[in-house]
Amino acid sequence: MDLSYVTQVKAIEKKDIAPLQSVVVKVYWTLTGTNNDGISVDFNAWTEVSHDESSTFVPFSDLTEEHVLGWIPQSAIDNAKPVIEQRMALALNPATTVEFVDLPWNKAP
Repeated sequence: MDLSYVTQVKAIEKKDIAPLQSVVVKVYWTLTGTNNDGISVDFNAWTEVSHDESSTFVPFSDLTEEHVLGWIPQSAIDNAKPVIEQRMALALNPATTVEFVDLPWNKAP
């Protein structure tokens, strides 16, 4: 299935971790797959962000979406793609409608 993908940050969680303030600890993101006809399917996920003392701290007000997207492991994005492909297949070929009928032992008098 030929899909184009876009990853976007939807929200973040932050907290103070002494001596730092407004440290991002979780990133909520969406991977959207779009086919050639413009039909899109989303996959929503979150990634916990760990910080070690060897990494350079970027103040919250200086963060960019590109910076935050870099915290999402490529493996998480790659693992989401088959799910999007399955959802797209279902969107394009919906399951057969099931007809519910009265049960034979529930006949009206």
